[in-house]
Amino acid sequence: MILRNEARRLAQLDEALLDSFSAQAPVARKCSAWRNGVLRQRFVRTRSGLDGLRELEAFLSAKGLFDIRIERHRWTDLDGTRYRHTLARAAVTDMWPMGTHYWLRDNAIIGARLLGSSRAQARKVGRELLLSGLDFISSVSQLQRFEGIIRSTRSRYLSDANNWPHIFAGIQHNLSTATVEPWAHKQDAWQILAWHLLDAIEAGDIGMQDLSIKHRLFLGCIVPFLAKVSFWKCENSGSWEEIPAVRTSVRAWEHRLIVRLGELSKRRDFSFLTSQFNRHRAFLGPRLARKEFGDAVAFLDSKVSAVMVRDLPFESPGYPKRDPRFRSEDGALIYLLELDYVAFLADRVGKSARWIQTMEDRLLSVIVSLQDSRSGGISRYRNDSYQRSGFFRSLTVAKLNALYGAPSGDSSTHFTERGRIVPKGRTAAWTHFVAQLAAWAGRRFLETGERRYRVLHERFFKQSLALVTASNERSLDLDSKGRVRSISIPAWRMPECYIADRDPQGRELVFPSPHTPLNWASAELLGAFTVRSRLVRP
Repeated sequence: MILRNEARRLAQLDEALLDSFSAQAPVARKCSAWRNGVLRQRFVRTRSGLDGLRELEAFLSAKGLFDIRIERHRWTDLDGTRYRHTLARAAVTDMWPMGTHYWLRDNAIIGARLLGSSRAQARKVGRELLLSGLDFISSVSQLQRFEGIIRSTRSRYLSDANNWPHIFAGIQHNLSTATVEPWAHKQDAWQILAWHLLDAIEAGDIGMQDLSIKHRLFLGCIVPFLAKVSFWKCENSGSWEEIPAVRTSVRAWEHRLIVRLGELSKRRDFSFLTSQFNRHRAFLGPRLARKEFGDAVAFLDSKVSAVMVRDLPFESPGYPKRDPRFRSEDGALIYLLELDYVAFLADRVGKSARWIQTMEDRLLSVIVSLQDSRSGGISRYRNDSYQRSGFFRSLTVAKLNALYGAPSGDSSTHFTERGRIVPKGRTAAWTHFVAQLAAWAGRRFLETGERRYRVLHERFFKQSLALVTASNERSLDLDSKGRVRSISIPAWRMPECYIADRDPQGRELVFPSPHTPLNWASAELLGAFTVRSRLVRP
């Protein structure tokens, strides 16, 4: 609880800080590198051919835009296995947890984008990131968590996120995840890793000989685990680590993954999937206990297909609108575009080509409806309170610390309370979505030759470049003692998002998040460049 006198003192500090901040930070992003013409002129030259694109990419590379903080750490598993772990930091910050923890989702996506690039060194690092992620999720403790969920008969055990495989762990002391770290672990992170790992295997970038026994045990646990938790109706915290809800974006990853594993199980080198399923199926209830692996996948496929047709194109529509779990628009729905999920689902339930096009258009419309006209970024969802206007005020930080120990803490059990604490105002507008849309539209153009996808690619690629920071930009964050301060933001970087606040005169300030650069965002922009290199003519 914040006492009245303390709240008054903190409010006075906020006023003084924001008054000073407004004298240094632009009221609008007039210092954008795009607006002053530096990037706009170079972008125009990319339309004339591959040389122009290479020139732009070389220019931005020299500025450090694609630099990703890569580290290598050693850890030993409980069975004595020693690992040399390659990881990408989430961001260049010392703040907990962004600067202290390993994030499996970020590393899986960054690894996939680097592996897909044309740069030999980037591809090498991307491969290391995916294999290190596989080591992380296949540790003794992680496998015990998979097994614990599969074998449990208690609903309370199944619903407790701390019993689920950990998708986040302290870098310095817990890469083996032997220590339980409370967090919203019920997410889509290991599913994303498994998908990109299978992509790498099928592309020949990772060989079956690279998979250890523990790696195979992890892959073999996926279908039994998802069956046990009834994934088609299982509430989870999603990509944003918040209030548990049944989420379309998570089920899309899981649906595509189980069907893919079912298909791969027919290959001799993936026969371990069947044997692993047979070892677990007695714990999966009477409907699955007698089914062979292929029949079990078909059963799960039919269950999730029915609910996904019902819920598309929204994220969590199956709740009353006043319920905090209800959500229609969500940026995470972009995964359905990247996975070409609509066509995949249509093939399973007999929908027409017209239905596919209509539903894809609706998905895109839902995502784009979240785009902020001022910054160009895309909100995660409407009324998102994380990094909303006023998030880094002293009074807000003090209240969040009192609620769950840190401004960026686990909000899965404090979602509603965080929304009440953070002032109402402009929501944070994230950068990585825009680059993802650029890459998706470019791939769709290459697949279909339809001009509208080329137009969308041009639009989102330009908007991605406009999100790059320029000189003299500033932000707000916390120092080592938890006090709010004004900091300088480096130029030529991709921030996590653009956030806002109002100065004492009422002027709205829009500025980069202190989490700049966000390595996930930098990797997504590199992915957009990779796709664009296939679009422009030599």
